[in-house]
Amino acid sequence: MPQLDLATLHEAVAAAIPDRECLVWRDRRMTWREVTDRTRRLANVLRAHGLGRRDGTHEPWESPHDHLALYLHNGPEYLEGLVGAHKARVAPFNVNYRYVDDELAQLFGDARPRAILYHACFAGQVERAVKRLAEPPLLLQVEDGSGAPLAPGALGYEEALAAASAEPPAGVRPDAGDLQILYTGGTTGMPKGVLWRIGDLMHGPLGMRRRDGSRLTDLDEAVARAVRGEHRVLVAPPMMHGGGTWSALGGWCGGACVIFPHRVDGLDAGDLLDVAERERATRMPLVGDAFARPIVDALERRPRDLSSLRTLLNSAAGISPGASGGCWNCCRARTWWTSSVRLRAASR
Repeated sequence: MPQLDLATLHEAVAAAIPDRECLVWRDRRMTWREVTDRTRRLANVLRAHGLGRRDGTHEPWESPHDHLALYLHNGPEYLEGLVGAHKARVAPFNVNYRYVDDELAQLFGDARPRAILYHACFAGQVERAVKRLAEPPLLLQVEDGSGAPLAPGALGYEEALAAASAEPPAGVRPDAGDLQILYTGGTTGMPKGVLWRIGDLMHGPLGMRRRDGSRLTDLDEAVARAVRGEHRVLVAPPMMHGGGTWSALGGWCGGACVIFPHRVDGLDAGDLLDVAERERATRMPLVGDAFARPIVDALERRPRDLSSLRTLLNSAAGISPGASGGCWNCCRARTWWTSSVRLRAASR
């Protein structure tokens, strides 16, 4: 059965709506054209350093790709890393930024990253971890205001992008069978890497299905749906977890603008709601009571105009009845979903 792939769809949507807003964080606002330029540049940086999909046979449980570690807080670079990797046929994987040295070394030893994209505040951890790897990876360091100097041998991310071509990587043809790797948190043992074919990911967690539940496989149809899309998705859950990543990428697959709250190193419910009000967010993912209760408390202290908010989505953790009712009453979203199953819907 034919399937869509993320890199091809992203390029096609950008060609259809190049000047529409694609990503917002703090004072940064990027159009689809600008994001496409940056993801192509990252893909070319990776290809210039020899990364891509390797030729030859492999077992179904093996990855044929070189791997890009994403060791980042939420922000534009996380999404650029995910999409740029696919445009280079490199498999990205998530890194829990709360890991200490031994956990990080164990993860890297298992994942064998050929490149690491990381915020400068993690430079010390990266420097120590890569010393324990058999082969030194490409290091791309993202400035984050921490003042941390470049790790030995690292390239500044913005400088690397500026020096790279903005053309699509020559001769690279992304495929729906290419992989994205999701590492579990290790709460039931050591972290485990789950290999997702990008085509399966798109028709599952990223929501590329028609209203009747059938798979959306036609590129023109998918682009037409994205052009009609008007969502503005506010992503607060950390993208080092699948829920945050899938909420953001699913929004982009539907032509949405992805928005991040000002604070990205932890939940600040007041900040989150201020951004939701200012940016007229239409969809907001949550993760259980850890998100719902602070949101309700912040709204009770000071109501916001959330009349644009159409959908709340919850996944990965349960929400207690009191918290869910509080969210519903305070936010007045039209649709309330949890674990991808609709619980309740109402018209205004």
